[in-house]
Amino acid sequence: RVSVVCPTMSSRQRYHEQLWGCFEAQTWPDKELVVVETYGDAPSKFLKRKAREDPRLVYFSIRVPSEAEDFNVGLKRSMTLHLASGEFVVNFDDDDLYAPGYAAAMVGEIRTEAR
Repeated sequence: RVSVVCPTMSSRQRYHEQLWGCFEAQTWPDKELVVVETYGDAPSKFLKRKAREDPRLVYFSIRVPSEAEDFNVGLKRSMTLHLASGEFVVNFDDDDLYAPGYAAAMVGEIRTEAR
């Protein structure tokens, strides 16, 4: 299993559908998407709905008082790793686009290096 992990925040909710689309397009068959979102006003409606609909999405949202008091991206990425269940981990950024073979290529590289 591949865990695709992504930290995010409420000001980046406009990218969440794109993030899901890139995840779904990955050719690796056994995968999960792990997202940790911090928010001030409201968590991502899109990710909340997707998490109810699709068990491949592990979605954890945390309310923060303000962006100034938000967790740093490294801490949020570490949280995604604790929630991940995959043998392999692939990092996604919410505002980037990923080719469908990205996760498979990353796992292939890891396997090649491990030999």
